[in-house]
Amino acid sequence: MDWQQRLYQGYVTTGQASTPQKPADLVNPLHLQIIQRFVPKAKDTRVLDLACGNGRLVHNLKSRGYARVKGVDFSEQQVAVAHAWGITEVTCQDVVGFLLDQPDVSWDVVFAMDFLEHLNKQVLMDLVDQVRRVLVPGGIFIVQVPNGSGLFGASVLYGDLTHVQAFTDRSLSQLMNACGFGSVKSHELKPVVHGVKSLLRYVVWQVLTVPMRLLGLAETGNSRVILSRNILSVAVK
Repeated sequence: MDWQQRLYQGYVTTGQASTPQKPADLVNPLHLQIIQRFVPKAKDTRVLDLACGNGRLVHNLKSRGYARVKGVDFSEQQVAVAHAWGITEVTCQDVVGFLLDQPDVSWDVVFAMDFLEHLNKQVLMDLVDQVRRVLVPGGIFIVQVPNGSGLFGASVLYGDLTHVQAFTDRSLSQLMNACGFGSVKSHELKPVVHGVKSLLRYVVWQVLTVPMRLLGLAETGNSRVILSRNILSVAVK
């Protein structure tokens, strides 16, 4: 077994992946916000989650009424956790192999959350080409990756031995445009307000990032800078 397989197969036992301990742990406020903002409202929307881990996003999609949802992940441990929580829509399979088996224009939305940073550039572009192939016209590709421009982006990039690269909004646009996507928009992942503590975190983030934004404006003349440790990008076919 090579080093990558060894790390991926031990993703849970090495402590790299969190394991839900109670049903509330499956609820992810960020996922719910992304679903509300970017996933079409029609509940028959076909949604595919690549490298879905323990299936939290699949669970959150199902909890919002989406019935045609599928997740795929290479880690047997992660898939076992998903199945233990009743998330049976998750399959253990190589993600690239799974995509190659999918018919053209067979999915409306494809997610790749915390996944693209694991891929070298050739595999990355081949995968994004395949995602575009399986998406319907107007289909949506939603990705979350480490932010190379983020204040703490390095902690995500180097926080996992299987990570090989980080991104910026510019490099994400370069990737998506090179693979034939049209509209590409990247977003800062601010704290999601869902209670008193998260509201406090949101206020602190808004206030304390002002000096960094001013520095960016002084250097480049551009006030738009994405500072969160991860970056979310939404590309439309």
